[in-house]
Amino acid sequence: MKTNAIRLYRNPKKLNFVKIYSILGSENSIVPLAVKDSFSSLGMTSGSFITSQEKGYDRFIDEVGTEIVWLGGVPIYKWLFDKTVFNIYGLDSKYDARNLKKLEKKQKNTASPSFKSLGSMTESLAYNSVKNMWIVDGAITSERLLDSRNPQEFIGYAIKEAFSLCFLYYAGGKIQKFLENNAMKKHNRNIALDARVLENNYIKQIFKDGTIKSSLDAFDKIKKDPIELYDFLHKNPNNAIVKIAKQSDIIVSYKNTDKIDTRAYIDLEKIETLKKDLNKLYEQYKEAAQKGENTEKFFKKVKKLKRCSIITNIGTSIFALGILAPGVMLIKRKFFDQDSEFQTKRDIRNQMIKDGIIN
Repeated sequence: MKTNAIRLYRNPKKLNFVKIYSILGSENSIVPLAVKDSFSSLGMTSGSFITSQEKGYDRFIDEVGTEIVWLGGVPIYKWLFDKTVFNIYGLDSKYDARNLKKLEKKQKNTASPSFKSLGSMTESLAYNSVKNMWIVDGAITSERLLDSRNPQEFIGYAIKEAFSLCFLYYAGGKIQKFLENNAMKKHNRNIALDARVLENNYIKQIFKDGTIKSSLDAFDKIKKDPIELYDFLHKNPNNAIVKIAKQSDIIVSYKNTDKIDTRAYIDLEKIETLKKDLNKLYEQYKEAAQKGENTEKFFKKVKKLKRCSIITNIGTSIFALGILAPGVMLIKRKFFDQDSEFQTKRDIRNQMIKDGIIN
């Protein structure tokens, strides 16, 4: 049975939709941001065209131009930096600088808590692509508000950017957490694991034959020591937690091998969380089995809940950004603005009259 589990892990059935679910459900991927922002741009542009053709074209140019800078700026900058600075100094751009931190068996917390928090925040911003985008988006938002050509444009940007900052960066994680908690309360199913893990036959097999228990037990024997945990991950490639961490991209392997890439950073807190989530799901599985529920039925429900949570999460943000926000702006223009005419067009016309260019 153990051999079958290993075979299923090494040769998983590759389904494109599984990868899509995983990417859309990831808090560290910029793909969900791109999807949400695309619908936001579509909604904003459509709403502007309803008001006037001139405003529609103006909005289209603004949205497309900003999206190119926003989505392409950070990746292009990183690529150029890797190809120039790293090459000049003969450094490997794939090496994560966080690995330079020395892990000590006994850490003395003598540093000021405020400085520690500042360091953690800086590290989080530096190594998280989504937070990189948040910084860029914040700069774009500030520039838009400060350089607004008139009050109408300022208020429009304020509404649009408020929705964007909320539903692109903040609300997604909260919505997903709410849906996961709801699955726990109403269905007694933990759906916090990566979609690729839940959709893979490997987890079903190790739950069914019980080999997951030995992996969990081995992990429990590790002392709360970073060095020992890191050593365990490298020396126990067949441990289910290690394998599932690789499936979830918490642990990165060298290309075409099962060996851990020592250049990449391993977030040990995520490993601990993964273990807890696996243990929780396994306990739920045993409870369901005692009630006569078979493995297929159990995981079918888990996968369904996971898929629904991701779709609901993305769908909620798309609705807010692509329909609700443009709707609010459209209502404002139609019912609250004294004149729904495109103000920039009016300002240009008035200036031309003042300069005597037109009558």
